Amino acid sequence: IVDITPEFRPVQAERAHTRTRQRRKTHPPDSVVPPRPRTPFSATMKPTSAAVILALFAAHASAFQPPSPASKFIGRPAAAASASLSPRRPSAPLFSTEDDGSFAEAAAESTSDVETFLSQAFPEFLSSLLSKDEEALKAIRLATTAGPEGGCTVFAPNADAFASLSDRQGRQITDPRNLETTQKMAKYHVVTGEAVSSRTLKTEDWKGPKPTGGAPRPLVIGGVVTLGGEVPVGRAKSGGFLGIGAKEDGRIVVGPEAIVMKSFEIGNSVVHEVDNFISPRILWRYFDQLQIPGTGGN
Repeated sequence: IVDITPEFRPVQAERAHTRTRQRRKTHPPDSVVPPRPRTPFSATMKPTSAAVILALFAAHASAFQPPSPASKFIGRPAAAASASLSPRRPSAPLFSTEDDGSFAEAAAESTSDVETFLSQAFPEFLSSLLSKDEEALKAIRLATTAGPEGGCTVFAPNADAFASLSDRQGRQITDPRNLETTQKMAKYHVVTGEAVSSRTLKTEDWKGPKPTGGAPRPLVIGGVVTLGGEVPVGRAKSGGFLGIGAKEDGRIVVGPEAIVMKSFEIGNSVVHEVDNFISPRILWRYFDQLQIPGTGGN
Protein backbone atom coordinates (compact mmCIF):
# COMPACT_ATOMS: atom_id res chain seq x y z
CA ILE A 1 0.00 0.00 0.00
CA VAL A 2 1.44 3.32 -1.07
CA ASP A 3 0.64 6.43 0.91
CA ILE A 4 -0.35 9.18 -1.57
CA THR A 5 -2.38 11.37 0.78
CA PRO A 6 0.12 14.26 1.22
CA GLU A 7 0.62 14.68 -2.50
CA PHE A 8 -2.96 14.13 -3.79
CA ARG A 9 -5.13 15.66 -1.11
CA PRO A 10 -8.24 17.14 -2.69
CA VAL A 11 -8.37 20.84 -3.10
CA GLN A 12 -11.76 21.14 -1.41
CA ALA A 13 -10.49 19.40 1.72
CA GLU A 14 -7.52 21.78 1.84
CA ARG A 15 -9.86 24.79 1.63
CA ALA A 16 -12.06 23.38 4.39
CA HIS A 17 -9.09 23.01 6.73
CA THR A 18 -8.04 26.57 5.94
CA ARG A 19 -11.50 27.97 6.85
CA THR A 20 -11.46 25.97 10.08
CA ARG A 21 -8.09 27.41 11.14
CA GLN A 22 -9.28 30.95 10.36
CA ARG A 23 -12.48 30.48 12.39
CA ARG A 24 -10.49 29.23 15.40
CA LYS A 25 -8.32 32.32 15.30
CA THR A 26 -11.31 34.67 15.18
CA HIS A 27 -13.39 32.86 17.85
CA PRO A 28 -11.71 31.08 20.75
CA PRO A 29 -12.73 27.50 21.51
CA ASP A 30 -14.90 28.56 24.46
CA SER A 31 -16.96 31.09 22.41
CA VAL A 32 -20.12 30.23 20.40
CA VAL A 33 -19.95 30.66 16.68
CA PRO A 34 -23.10 32.41 15.37
CA PRO A 35 -24.83 30.61 12.49
CA ARG A 36 -24.42 31.99 9.02
CA PRO A 37 -27.59 33.67 7.77
CA ARG A 38 -29.26 31.71 4.96
CA THR A 39 -30.42 33.37 1.79
CA PRO A 40 -33.84 32.25 0.47
CA PHE A 41 -33.73 29.94 -2.51
CA SER A 42 -36.04 32.14 -4.54
CA ALA A 43 -33.67 35.09 -4.14
CA THR A 44 -30.74 33.12 -5.43
CA MET A 45 -32.65 31.68 -8.41
CA LYS A 46 -32.15 33.66 -11.58
CA PRO A 47 -35.17 34.15 -13.88
CA THR A 48 -35.00 31.97 -16.98
CA SER A 49 -36.30 32.84 -20.45
CA ALA A 50 -39.23 30.43 -20.02
CA ALA A 51 -40.32 32.18 -16.83
CA VAL A 52 -40.19 35.56 -18.56
CA ILE A 53 -42.32 34.29 -21.45
CA LEU A 54 -44.93 32.80 -19.10
CA ALA A 55 -45.16 36.07 -17.17
CA LEU A 56 -45.70 38.08 -20.35
CA PHE A 57 -48.32 35.63 -21.60
CA ALA A 58 -50.26 35.83 -18.33
CA ALA A 59 -50.27 39.64 -18.49
CA HIS A 60 -51.65 39.68 -22.06
CA ALA A 61 -54.18 36.94 -21.39
CA SER A 62 -55.72 38.83 -18.50
CA ALA A 63 -56.47 41.76 -20.82
CA PHE A 64 -58.74 39.54 -23.03
CA GLN A 65 -60.82 37.86 -20.35
CA PRO A 66 -64.59 37.83 -21.19
CA PRO A 67 -66.90 39.87 -18.99
CA SER A 68 -68.30 38.16 -15.95
CA PRO A 69 -71.89 36.86 -16.02
CA ALA A 70 -72.94 39.66 -13.72
CA SER A 71 -71.86 42.33 -16.18
CA LYS A 72 -74.40 44.41 -18.12
CA PHE A 73 -75.28 43.80 -21.73
CA ILE A 74 -72.74 45.69 -23.80
CA GLY A 75 -73.96 47.92 -26.61
CA ARG A 76 -77.68 47.69 -25.84
CA PRO A 77 -79.75 48.04 -22.66
CA ALA A 78 -80.91 44.80 -21.11
CA ALA A 79 -84.56 45.79 -21.47
CA ALA A 80 -84.19 46.42 -25.19
CA ALA A 81 -82.37 43.13 -25.66
CA SER A 82 -85.09 41.13 -23.94
CA ALA A 83 -87.80 42.97 -25.85
CA SER A 84 -86.23 42.13 -29.21
CA LEU A 85 -86.12 38.42 -28.33
CA SER A 86 -89.71 38.19 -27.15
CA PRO A 87 -92.29 37.09 -29.78
CA ARG A 88 -94.46 39.82 -31.24
CA ARG A 89 -98.13 39.14 -31.53
CA PRO A 90 -99.69 40.24 -34.80
CA SER A 91 -102.19 43.03 -34.58
CA ALA A 92 -104.49 41.32 -37.12
CA PRO A 93 -105.14 37.75 -38.27
CA LEU A 94 -102.87 36.34 -40.94
CA PHE A 95 -103.48 34.30 -44.03
CA SER A 96 -100.70 32.51 -45.84
CA THR A 97 -100.09 31.41 -49.39
CA GLU A 98 -98.65 27.92 -49.29
CA ASP A 99 -97.00 28.08 -52.71
CA ASP A 100 -94.14 30.37 -51.68
CA GLY A 101 -94.47 30.25 -47.91
CA SER A 102 -94.93 34.03 -47.64
CA PHE A 103 -97.28 35.69 -45.20
CA ALA A 104 -99.48 38.69 -45.83
CA GLU A 105 -101.26 40.77 -43.22
CA ALA A 106 -104.92 41.39 -43.85
CA ALA A 107 -107.67 43.26 -42.12
CA ALA A 108 -109.52 41.43 -39.38
CA GLU A 109 -112.79 41.32 -41.28
CA SER A 110 -111.19 39.73 -44.37
CA THR A 111 -109.96 36.65 -42.49
CA SER A 112 -112.65 36.22 -39.85
CA ASP A 113 -114.04 33.14 -41.63
CA VAL A 114 -113.94 31.34 -44.94
CA GLU A 115 -117.21 32.78 -46.19
CA THR A 116 -116.07 36.34 -45.63
CA PHE A 117 -112.77 35.62 -47.36
CA LEU A 118 -114.58 34.15 -50.37
CA SER A 119 -116.84 37.19 -50.60
CA GLN A 120 -113.77 39.40 -51.02
CA ALA A 121 -111.38 37.19 -52.98
CA PHE A 122 -113.83 35.14 -55.08
CA PRO A 123 -117.14 37.04 -55.11
CA GLU A 124 -118.43 35.54 -58.37
CA PHE A 125 -117.89 31.99 -57.16
CA LEU A 126 -119.70 32.71 -53.89
CA SER A 127 -122.67 34.53 -55.41
CA SER A 128 -123.17 32.50 -58.59
CA LEU A 129 -122.45 28.98 -57.36
CA LEU A 130 -121.67 28.36 -53.69
CA SER A 131 -124.46 30.46 -52.21
CA LYS A 132 -127.04 28.36 -54.09
CA ASP A 133 -126.35 25.30 -51.91
CA GLU A 134 -127.26 25.56 -48.23
CA GLU A 135 -125.45 22.34 -47.33
CA ALA A 136 -122.13 23.63 -48.66
CA LEU A 137 -122.55 26.99 -46.91
CA LYS A 138 -123.45 25.28 -43.64
CA ALA A 139 -120.32 23.11 -43.82
CA ILE A 140 -118.14 26.19 -44.34
CA ARG A 141 -119.75 28.06 -41.46
CA LEU A 142 -119.42 25.12 -39.08
CA ALA A 143 -115.73 24.75 -39.95
CA THR A 144 -115.06 28.23 -38.61
CA THR A 145 -116.25 27.28 -35.12
CA ALA A 146 -115.13 23.63 -35.14
CA GLY A 147 -111.72 24.32 -33.59
CA PRO A 148 -108.35 22.98 -34.71
CA GLU A 149 -109.71 19.46 -35.23
CA GLY A 150 -112.27 20.60 -37.78
CA GLY A 151 -111.81 22.72 -40.86
CA CYS A 152 -112.77 22.41 -44.48
CA THR A 153 -111.30 22.69 -47.96
CA VAL A 154 -112.72 24.86 -50.72
CA PHE A 155 -111.71 24.81 -54.38
CA ALA A 156 -112.66 28.28 -55.58
CA PRO A 157 -112.75 28.98 -59.34
CA ASN A 158 -111.22 32.40 -60.03
CA ALA A 159 -112.47 35.15 -62.32
CA ASP A 160 -110.75 33.59 -65.34
CA ALA A 161 -112.75 30.39 -64.83
CA PHE A 162 -116.04 32.29 -65.04
CA ALA A 163 -114.79 34.39 -67.94
CA SER A 164 -114.08 31.22 -69.92
CA LEU A 165 -117.73 30.12 -69.70
CA SER A 166 -119.87 30.61 -72.75
CA ASP A 167 -122.91 32.85 -72.59
CA ARG A 168 -125.17 29.83 -72.48
CA GLN A 169 -123.25 28.24 -69.59
CA GLY A 170 -123.34 31.51 -67.68
CA ARG A 171 -127.12 31.63 -68.00
CA GLN A 172 -127.49 27.98 -67.06
CA ILE A 173 -125.79 28.18 -63.66
CA THR A 174 -127.66 31.37 -62.68
CA ASP A 175 -131.13 30.31 -63.84
CA PRO A 176 -133.26 29.40 -60.79
CA ARG A 177 -134.92 26.60 -62.76
CA ASN A 178 -131.56 24.80 -62.84
CA LEU A 179 -131.11 25.11 -59.08
CA GLU A 180 -130.81 21.38 -58.38
CA THR A 181 -127.98 20.89 -60.88
CA THR A 182 -126.26 24.08 -59.73
CA GLN A 183 -126.35 22.85 -56.13
CA LYS A 184 -124.81 19.55 -57.19
CA MET A 185 -122.03 21.45 -58.97
CA ALA A 186 -121.38 23.59 -55.88
CA LYS A 187 -121.03 20.52 -53.64
CA TYR A 188 -118.09 19.28 -55.71
CA HIS A 189 -116.05 22.30 -54.63
CA VAL A 190 -116.21 21.71 -50.85
CA VAL A 191 -114.46 19.09 -48.67
CA THR A 192 -115.82 18.95 -45.12
CA GLY A 193 -114.04 17.99 -41.90
CA GLU A 194 -110.49 18.29 -43.24
CA ALA A 195 -108.12 20.98 -44.48
CA VAL A 196 -106.32 19.49 -47.49
CA SER A 197 -103.19 21.61 -47.93
CA SER A 198 -101.30 22.13 -51.16
CA ARG A 199 -98.41 20.17 -49.65
CA THR A 200 -100.72 17.18 -49.28
CA LEU A 201 -101.80 17.52 -52.90
CA LYS A 202 -98.17 17.64 -54.07
CA THR A 203 -96.71 14.86 -51.89
CA GLU A 204 -95.09 12.14 -54.00
CA ASP A 205 -95.02 8.43 -53.24
CA TRP A 206 -91.41 7.47 -52.44
CA LYS A 207 -92.19 3.94 -51.28
CA GLY A 208 -92.60 2.45 -54.73
CA PRO A 209 -89.95 2.01 -57.45
CA LYS A 210 -88.73 5.04 -59.34
CA PRO A 211 -90.48 5.48 -62.70
CA THR A 212 -88.41 5.06 -65.82
CA GLY A 213 -87.92 7.56 -68.61
CA GLY A 214 -87.54 10.53 -66.27
CA ALA A 215 -91.21 10.54 -65.28
CA PRO A 216 -92.00 11.97 -61.83
CA ARG A 217 -93.12 9.74 -59.01
CA PRO A 218 -96.85 9.21 -58.58
CA LEU A 219 -98.74 11.28 -56.05
CA VAL A 220 -99.70 9.81 -52.70
CA ILE A 221 -103.18 11.27 -52.97
CA GLY A 222 -105.32 9.98 -55.80
CA GLY A 223 -108.33 12.17 -55.17
CA VAL A 224 -110.48 13.97 -52.63
CA VAL A 225 -113.98 13.19 -51.39
CA THR A 226 -116.17 16.28 -51.65
CA LEU A 227 -119.80 16.83 -50.73
CA GLY A 228 -120.71 15.98 -54.30
CA GLY A 229 -118.51 12.89 -54.62
CA GLU A 230 -114.98 11.80 -55.42
CA VAL A 231 -112.76 14.14 -57.45
CA PRO A 232 -109.48 12.89 -58.96
CA VAL A 233 -106.15 14.64 -58.26
CA GLY A 234 -103.19 14.40 -60.63
CA ARG A 235 -100.53 16.34 -62.49
CA ALA A 236 -100.91 18.68 -65.40
CA LYS A 237 -99.22 17.82 -68.69
CA SER A 238 -97.45 20.19 -71.02
CA GLY A 239 -95.50 19.99 -74.26
CA GLY A 240 -95.99 17.57 -77.10
CA PHE A 241 -98.04 18.03 -80.26
CA LEU A 242 -101.83 17.99 -79.97
CA GLY A 243 -101.51 16.21 -76.65
CA ILE A 244 -99.17 13.55 -78.03
CA GLY A 245 -95.89 13.25 -76.15
CA ALA A 246 -96.94 15.66 -73.40
CA LYS A 247 -95.10 15.23 -70.11
CA GLU A 248 -96.25 15.81 -66.58
CA ASP A 249 -95.06 18.97 -64.88
CA GLY A 250 -95.18 20.14 -61.28
CA ARG A 251 -98.67 21.64 -61.44
CA ILE A 252 -101.57 19.92 -59.70
CA VAL A 253 -104.86 19.21 -61.49
CA VAL A 254 -108.07 18.68 -59.53
CA GLY A 255 -111.10 17.34 -61.33
CA PRO A 256 -111.19 17.27 -65.13
CA GLU A 257 -108.78 20.16 -65.80
CA ALA A 258 -108.71 22.65 -62.91
CA ILE A 259 -105.14 23.66 -62.04
CA VAL A 260 -104.36 24.81 -58.50
CA MET A 261 -103.00 28.34 -58.83
CA LYS A 262 -102.58 29.39 -55.20
CA SER A 263 -103.58 28.18 -51.73
CA PHE A 264 -104.72 30.21 -48.72
CA GLU A 265 -104.87 29.19 -45.07
CA ILE A 266 -107.96 30.69 -43.43
CA GLY A 267 -107.84 29.72 -39.79
CA ASN A 268 -108.22 25.95 -39.67
CA SER A 269 -109.37 25.74 -43.30
CA VAL A 270 -107.75 25.97 -46.74
CA VAL A 271 -108.98 27.68 -49.90
CA HIS A 272 -107.39 26.64 -53.20
CA GLU A 273 -107.68 29.00 -56.14
CA VAL A 274 -108.31 27.02 -59.34
CA ASP A 275 -108.61 28.19 -62.93
CA ASN A 276 -111.60 26.01 -63.81
CA PHE A 277 -114.51 24.11 -62.31
CA ILE A 278 -113.68 20.80 -60.66
CA SER A 279 -117.17 19.33 -61.03
CA PRO A 280 -117.63 16.57 -63.65
CA ARG A 281 -118.29 17.73 -67.20
CA ILE A 282 -121.42 15.64 -67.35
CA LEU A 283 -123.23 18.20 -65.21
CA TRP A 284 -123.08 20.63 -68.09
CA ARG A 285 -124.91 18.04 -70.21
CA TYR A 286 -127.70 17.96 -67.65
CA PHE A 287 -128.23 21.63 -68.27
CA ASP A 288 -128.50 20.98 -71.99
CA GLN A 289 -130.86 18.01 -71.62
CA LEU A 290 -133.32 19.98 -69.51
CA GLN A 291 -134.12 22.18 -72.52
CA ILE A 292 -135.65 24.86 -70.34
CA PRO A 293 -136.50 28.05 -72.23
CA GLY A 294 -134.07 30.83 -71.46
CA THR A 295 -131.18 28.50 -70.65
CA GLY A 296 -130.04 28.07 -74.24
CA GLY A 297 -131.10 24.41 -74.29
CA ASN A 298 -133.47 24.75 -77.27
